[in-house]
Amino acid sequence: MCSTTAPRNRRAPSKWNNPPSLKGASTGRAFFIAEPEGQRDGRTRPPRLPQKRNPPVAALRGISARNLCDIFAFSARSPSMGRVLLTGTMRCAPHEVDDVVALLDLHRRLSRAEPGCLQFDLWQDELDPSLFHVHEVFRSESDFEAHQTRTRRSDWWRITHAMTRNFTRSPA
Repeated sequence: MCSTTAPRNRRAPSKWNNPPSLKGASTGRAFFIAEPEGQRDGRTRPPRLPQKRNPPVAALRGISARNLCDIFAFSARSPSMGRVLLTGTMRCAPHEVDDVVALLDLHRRLSRAEPGCLQFDLWQDELDPSLFHVHEVFRSESDFEAHQTRTRRSDWWRITHAMTRNFTRSPA
């Protein structure tokens, strides 16, 4: 006996859920057919969730499990090997803004040229000219300390040492 309707205890296969033409449809797994964003046939599509990406397998080939354990154990017991992230703001007095802006480009160039500097962004706020935003990433704690040492011997420090700083430092 052939019937074109679905049994009462099961939902009929649809375009969005368990299409009969795909492998695994009888296992109860949900499948979605990819369509361009504008074509939805009047149906709402479930939101896409961000997918976790695994590290490339090719990068792990040739590394034994013992070597991987050694690598992870070494990085876990040496916190100075981690990256350093510094974010925050600096505020100067209104009469110091021109002096700070004059040294801004030079300080950015010198900081970005330092060994171990992965990212260095320093910019003036558009709405409040006396506020400056900082975002720095250094490869290691020692690279960050070298940056601090260089900065404290520069004209930038001479002009900005009295500025109010509100920084957050964390591992990157």
